[in-house]
Amino acid sequence: MSKQQKLKQLLQKQLNQGRDLLDRGLDRHVRLAVTGLSGAGKTTFITGILEQLLHGDPRRLPFWRVAREGRLRGAHLSAQPDQQIPRFQYEKALATMASNPPKWPASTRSLSEIRTIVRADKKASWYGGGRDYRDLTIDLLDYPGEWLLDLPMLQQDYAQWSAQQRELLAKEPRQQLASTWLQQWFHSSQAAQDNQQTDDDAQVRETAAAYRAFLQSARQQGLYLLQPGRLLLPGEFENAPILDFFPWPEEPSEASLPPHMQRLYDLLEQRFEAYKKEVVTPFFKQHFRHFNRQVLLVDVLGALRRGPTAVADLQLTLQQLLPSFQYGSNSLLNRLFQPRVEKVCIVATKADVLVPEQHEQLQQLLKSIVSPILDSLRFDGIDVELHAVAAISCTQASARDAEVAAVTGWEQTDNGVRQVAVKPPQLPKSISSGEFKPIAYIDFVPAVAAGLGATGIRGEALPQLRLDAVLEFLTGDKW
Repeated sequence: MSKQQKLKQLLQKQLNQGRDLLDRGLDRHVRLAVTGLSGAGKTTFITGILEQLLHGDPRRLPFWRVAREGRLRGAHLSAQPDQQIPRFQYEKALATMASNPPKWPASTRSLSEIRTIVRADKKASWYGGGRDYRDLTIDLLDYPGEWLLDLPMLQQDYAQWSAQQRELLAKEPRQQLASTWLQQWFHSSQAAQDNQQTDDDAQVRETAAAYRAFLQSARQQGLYLLQPGRLLLPGEFENAPILDFFPWPEEPSEASLPPHMQRLYDLLEQRFEAYKKEVVTPFFKQHFRHFNRQVLLVDVLGALRRGPTAVADLQLTLQQLLPSFQYGSNSLLNRLFQPRVEKVCIVATKADVLVPEQHEQLQQLLKSIVSPILDSLRFDGIDVELHAVAAISCTQASARDAEVAAVTGWEQTDNGVRQVAVKPPQLPKSISSGEFKPIAYIDFVPAVAAGLGATGIRGEALPQLRLDAVLEFLTGDKW
């Protein structure tokens, strides 16, 4: 890159920053961070938001006041402010859903963002004059929930973290899933002690690979509290030695460790501290301080499908994440990153699996799962709402016969895509006792196959359920 090009890029960056500061000063800028645990539907959610902003019919967005009042003019995508962050692949997500056979977009695997400018007519005012419209800049920041799970580690040292992980590993299904990793650890440690000469780094690297395989198996089994998150989604740290660590598998003893074991412990402790300092802290410091609204997606139905163990692990994980949603002046987040979060929206996804009469019940189940986070947010004076939505709806409520409510959607079979009408799953009335039967439902494919409105096919926004209520909560005060 020539000096002239570098200068032009620098000037453009400064111009963008100046515009951003002006918009923030005039309260015309929303930076929205979207996160959620694995499988919650982050990519689909952001795609759905963009669909409604760019192509939504105001008549189909009754809960979004600026649309309901007929003031919404439209929106367009704009160049994102930080050219070092990958752009969210909105068009690729649409193409995936419109493919044959239709598929849902791939899960979030790294940080990305996208910017849109939304324009609406101003409300009538007594003084008149000036422009008759207002522009709102909305930045959508997407990052893996696996990385969010690393934030609680900042409050722990290596011994504390290892003790917490050993407590988790003592229970099923983690105990069985971790058996291969633990066997490798004990065999390699015994061999190293017998030989008294070994490559410490190689032993740690090989055992860390086995621990990573355990985390991957645990994720496949529907468990959520899996640390460190970068072992599952390393991002730019793929194959970096800083990720080669794991919790100390053995209970502490008053006796001193043998020299070789002490060297291993010291190496793992050093890697743990380096991971916090060089990976976790810079990421959140760079991005948490800039967003002012947050969405947390929770796959309540997915946990209910896997049963009481998965629901309990989801609740435990969200309790561990509690410091991530404490924005008071004395909180860890405020001390480290100084965020300016004003609103948090907690969303139960995939509500289109249910009939409308069940959405309130889904929202109540969400409330019972995230109650510690709700209490913390409200204590800190943060505005918070809960919603049950389908960012991109792939079903329609129908009647399978004269009396039974059903959902009609499209499912993938060996012979292609077919339309089916099925009875929705019966939700448990409560999950507090931990005694309920796992629910069952079909993983419907995107409804593009049915021609139910798709950008690039009919020029309409893909259908949604109550996403307009989320838009009202997150942006309604800006109009």
